[in-house]
Amino acid sequence: MKKLARRDNASYYRDQASYGRTYYDGNAVRKTELPSYNPNVRIKTSVKPKQLTKEQLAKRQKQQAKAKVKSLLAVALLIVAAFFVLYRGVVITETTNAIEKKEKQLSDLVATNERVKMEIEHALDLKTVESAAVERLGMNRPEKYQTVYVDLNQVDHVEKISKGNIGEESKLFAFFGKAKEYLD
Repeated sequence: MKKLARRDNASYYRDQASYGRTYYDGNAVRKTELPSYNPNVRIKTSVKPKQLTKEQLAKRQKQQAKAKVKSLLAVALLIVAAFFVLYRGVVITETTNAIEKKEKQLSDLVATNERVKMEIEHALDLKTVESAAVERLGMNRPEKYQTVYVDLNQVDHVEKISKGNIGEESKLFAFFGKAKEYLD
């Protein structure tokens, strides 16, 4: 049995296509006979070009032109798609930058607001108010005789007026209530 020399795949498949001889060696196992390998010999197949008519040439040229147009359209479509992807990225980046800018403005305003609140609380301090009243406005503390005390321990009570004792104020309220109902 011949030992196979190392060959490239193309020559192996070419040999398999032209190969067709098989034989049996007594035990019913199919064995194939491979052609010998010679590295100096190359098998060339020559195909003569067919002579095409003018109609066939025109048809082939139209097909080639259509193929070129299709490929150009595909490339243009890819360029447009790439442009939209890049544009979307730019819009997202600009929006993100605008959001960050607004958040920074918000944090600055919140800090300013807190500072103003602290200033207001300091200004509303009783000692600050008293010193401003005495120094800027020329006010003085009240004297003992100017002080009036109010008794807040009085009991609240309600008196109900019967319908027969309607005062003049109640009559006016009743009159304007009826006028309002009439106008509505």
